[in-house]
Amino acid sequence: MLFYDLFKPVNRSIALLAASVSLVACALQAFAALFQFVPLLVLGGGSSLGVLTQGQAQALLFFNLHAQAFNIYLIFFGFWLIPTGYLILRSTFFPRIIGVLLVLDGLGWATFLRPPLAIPLYPVISAVAALAEIPLVLRLLVVSVNVQRWKEQASGA
Repeated sequence: MLFYDLFKPVNRSIALLAASVSLVACALQAFAALFQFVPLLVLGGGSSLGVLTQGQAQALLFFNLHAQAFNIYLIFFGFWLIPTGYLILRSTFFPRIIGVLLVLDGLGWATFLRPPLAIPLYPVISAVAALAEIPLVLRLLVVSVNVQRWKEQASGA
């Protein structure tokens, strides 16, 4: 919601779209996390006998479901980064290079729509993610935004 409030002077509709996609992505990530806890319940401290027991096979199934659910989350995360990057590009109060990098980052995560394409590209996607997401977080934590320009853009909207 903070990103929505920050970027609604740039474009209210796209800021709302980004906030909605972000909400879905957060819910998906929380849902995916459940698949990490279920194997602990299924296994219940059992021992390994060299062959998968029924409980171990079920636990493996839930770990695989977690991986699939997390890949779906990454797609939505990418679909959040693309409009957010666009909003930064169109803003007057944030460095545009971060917007360009976020759009590229979002396109990278969106490749998880096609996992056989995304998996070999994962090192490149991660590098672009680091180049985009770390400066975004540092900029927000350390420098913030140009408040005067934000107010000018907000009054113009």
